[in-house]
Amino acid sequence: MGGGDRTYIPVSNGFDLIFLYDPIKDRWDSKITTGNIPPKDVGITTVLGLNGDKIILFGGFNGDNNDLYVLDTTSFEWYVPKVRGKGPVFKRGEHCANVIGKYMVVTFGSNGVVSSKYKDSGESDVLLLDISNDSEYVWTNSFDPTLPATKSASPEQLSSNPKTNISVIVGCVVGVILLIGIISIVAFLFIKRRKNTNKAIPTPGGTDGIPSNAGIPSEQELSSRRRNVI
Repeated sequence: MGGGDRTYIPVSNGFDLIFLYDPIKDRWDSKITTGNIPPKDVGITTVLGLNGDKIILFGGFNGDNNDLYVLDTTSFEWYVPKVRGKGPVFKRGEHCANVIGKYMVVTFGSNGVVSSKYKDSGESDVLLLDISNDSEYVWTNSFDPTLPATKSASPEQLSSNPKTNISVIVGCVVGVILLIGIISIVAFLFIKRRKNTNKAIPTPGGTDGIPSNAGIPSEQELSSRRRNVI
């Protein structure tokens, strides 16, 4: 969006017709924008808002204002955001802009090809715009980096804590010992049961060495045995 040629003449439709590039499909597309469209300009910068659905435009060489414009990418509509705080006095172009934390950080730039009036006036090379609230941006002179809500310990922090390392090692050793003990008990009980099963093998004879086919002798057999004894 925006831009111009080497003579700093901006393109006529730099902000009402924007181009989109899809790096995955390697394909260009274009969108027509609506709303409060910025005037054609060169030397601008744009950053992506914190929510990922808005593009914030600042600076340039066209005119003497430092108006901010926002493009809502869900509807491709331009609007001028509400801004408070003491902003830059002189226009700034050919600068850099990045998002750091909750701030849009504007650095360096000029008022034209070789002019840098903002430096002569003592204005800072670095400008801070708090963009954490979409309904109102704030120019500020203080940088307050906010920490994440939850901070996980890095590997370096874990390795630098000897108490944590000792607890982890002791826990691992105890767990391994318990696992080996359980496996040993299960193996012992299995082998013992296997041996007891092998001992209980039935013999061809009956109980107490008496053949299984030995019947009760008849009266005649008993008499015959007595005569033989006599």
